[in-house]
Amino acid sequence: MREPALNSSRDRRRNGSRESTSNPQRSRRSGASALASNEKLRKVQTEATVSDVKMALTCKVQYLDDTDPFASTNFPEPTRPPTYTFHLNIPLCQQVDGLHRLLCAPHAIDDVALQLSHNGCYLELENTLEEQADLLEGFLDSRKNTIILRTSLSVRVHNCIGKV
Repeated sequence: MREPALNSSRDRRRNGSRESTSNPQRSRRSGASALASNEKLRKVQTEATVSDVKMALTCKVQYLDDTDPFASTNFPEPTRPPTYTFHLNIPLCQQVDGLHRLLCAPHAIDDVALQLSHNGCYLELENTLEEQADLLEGFLDSRKNTIILRTSLSVRVHNCIGKV
């Protein structure tokens, strides 16, 4: 007995008859308000994304295996550099560990420095990128520019002295 009742309600839906208890005007209004709330949510998400973009720098990163100061061939690796997102308002010393893990660099984490490929300047790890904005001038002008993780200069000098 229940099967015919199910079939008849299916037939009514197929034929387009509306015998539901809800008001179609009401559902349209709730749909419009749902759209409006979705648009507000998108605006908030977009604003959050824009503010996040302003507080971050995404660029290509590589490492230079210069642990042996007398090696004659040192090239930045990997040859296809991955991208990494640096937070502008967090000191670089707190972000280097994640970069080191991403690159699987052979350096000791305490002996690393960050160098800009476009001008050769070293970044201060104790400072944020916001504080070093003058060094980053022209960095984003080319897609080929990278931040290179390498052995700090003082460690390389000590390695040279130790091998001589």
